[in-house]
Amino acid sequence: MAKFAAWVVAHRLRRVSFITALFLLPLVGFISAAVVVLVASVKGPREASIDCLLALAVLSVLLTFAGTGIAVVEITTALVVWCTAIGLGFLVGRYRSLTLAMQAAVLLSVLGLLGFVGWAGDPVVFWQELLELLAEMSRQAAGVDIEPLPWETFEQLAPIMAGIMASAALVALLLALFLGTWLASGLQGGSFAAMFRNLHLGYVIGGLATIAGVAAIFGLQPLAGNVLLVLATGFAFQGLAVVYWWSWSKQWPRGWWVALYFPLFLGPAVRISEMALLVTLGFIDNWYRLRPQRADMV
Repeated sequence: MAKFAAWVVAHRLRRVSFITALFLLPLVGFISAAVVVLVASVKGPREASIDCLLALAVLSVLLTFAGTGIAVVEITTALVVWCTAIGLGFLVGRYRSLTLAMQAAVLLSVLGLLGFVGWAGDPVVFWQELLELLAEMSRQAAGVDIEPLPWETFEQLAPIMAGIMASAALVALLLALFLGTWLASGLQGGSFAAMFRNLHLGYVIGGLATIAGVAAIFGLQPLAGNVLLVLATGFAFQGLAVVYWWSWSKQWPRGWWVALYFPLFLGPAVRISEMALLVTLGFIDNWYRLRPQRADMV
């Protein structure tokens, strides 16, 4: 992959083409941001900014000719995602710390959530109305008489939808950060595996999670619960890093990761249980150091 990364980074036209094309593809849009992280880390934020401005111009032309009706939304999303990716790539390239970039991604996601709550006014009502609209559109698109979802479904989802969406955005950001850093480490002689094994959210984010948890217990809902959901997503990745550190330190046999990832395909209950275990593991490690002292801890 180092040769492929070097080939992409070598010419601006290739970089702009990958950034633009991958953003337009469904399900793999995070790879576009990963290319931006790669460029910002290897070439610097200035070169990455120029690439993103050119990609934004190309994207604007393509969406205008396509006439999708959501060109403004797509362009705004691309601008936010690429600017964030530039910042994360700069942190990794400048400070050689995946931990610092991950901390920034988590805090940005929390700030984005708080900004949305301030903009929406009442996010619960906002999501109830939006979910009802989407459900109705789905029934009409299906062309058959589908029994509508019960009102209780919307009541259960609406209070946590802001946190779910912010968590999904954080996962996409972290995947882009990890992939871009992995590609960059092949060119810069670093070890992505070592950086990932040392991931640590730190006491500031740990303190925020504690405050959000206490606030949620004492009834400051749904805001505290949504913030806690985003922070828990970050701690799930720290828990995953702990597992990978153990596998490396204890020299687990090859294929051990099958036991880790296979339960994710066994249904929602098993999936949620495993995620909860990873979150708990990451949170405990954050305070009690289940791994030796890390050089990049902040």
